[in-house]
Amino acid sequence: MSVAYWRFFVNALLVFCDMLSFILAAVVVLMTQGEINLYSSRFHFHINLWAYVVVCALVWVFCLHSVGVYHRHVMGDGYQLNVLLFKGAVFAGLMICAFEFILNTYVSLLSTVLELLCALLVTMVVRLAVRQFVLFKRKRGMYSYGTVVVGSLEGIEHALQFLSRKSQLNYHAIAVCPIGLDAQTGYVRAVDVTAEFKQRIRKICGRDIATLPYCKNFAERAVSMGAQTVMVTDVMQRFSDDFNTFVLNMETMNLEIAVVTSAVDVSGHETNIRVIQGTTVMTISLPQYSPWDMCKKRVFDVLVSLFAVIVTAIVTVPIAIAIKLTDGGPIFLHADSRWAPWQAV
Repeated sequence: MSVAYWRFFVNALLVFCDMLSFILAAVVVLMTQGEINLYSSRFHFHINLWAYVVVCALVWVFCLHSVGVYHRHVMGDGYQLNVLLFKGAVFAGLMICAFEFILNTYVSLLSTVLELLCALLVTMVVRLAVRQFVLFKRKRGMYSYGTVVVGSLEGIEHALQFLSRKSQLNYHAIAVCPIGLDAQTGYVRAVDVTAEFKQRIRKICGRDIATLPYCKNFAERAVSMGAQTVMVTDVMQRFSDDFNTFVLNMETMNLEIAVVTSAVDVSGHETNIRVIQGTTVMTISLPQYSPWDMCKKRVFDVLVSLFAVIVTAIVTVPIAIAIKLTDGGPIFLHADSRWAPWQAV
């Protein structure tokens, strides 16, 4: 099963379950409260109950998406997921209240709060069941991202032990890449593995893991092995040319960089930090604008500029009119203008 396929399948299932959870919760609450005959007093039309709850369910899913509930590193987490669900429920409550205010549906605040609470509880229960299903599949190597672990021999062993204990992480080690620092040049170089090292890895993971040497075409070879993530444990240090070049090469092949922050200090990159049972994992990427981000930035710039022009016009327009009415001269003074203030005397 390809990564794009299972990710789309799981996210589609989660969106459907979240919408269904909210629809069921909203219908039960509204019917219990006796608010099934909805009417917009502002626009004077009756509102179908199912149409109302479907629109609110779309708002619910949109808010959950906005807070990152559907992020690929969240679906298998427990505590972090519940925090994001609560945050999304708060945002959804604000938007639903604004929607009801615009239509003047006169749905009571109590009903709206009960809708959100019931939807939140049902969503948490459904997500718990989905999480158990995902974790069960990950034990079989499914619903996870092929990962190449890069670092010293000790750092690789530590990372593999960490991954074997944290079943909620979606990293599945498919290869290791031992590296070290050259004492003369200070640059990163490949390190040969020993039979004892392979035996320790077999004991940790319960299986043999391939060794991928550190070389110029490392990213291409990692992709050919089915990797989607490269986890850096140690050796590569902050501000080093090796690290910056390494990150750039990985991103050219659309590989995610996961960094164990206890071993590597990272600066100047976009970061996503997760703390799981006392261990911090940071995913990083170079700060690049996507087409959607560039579009939003352009719209923001235009709106702010327009607002600034309107605000300054409140002052500049009356001043320009006063200048014209007072001395009859031009509003804007040009360097080659034949008119000067002393000529009006």
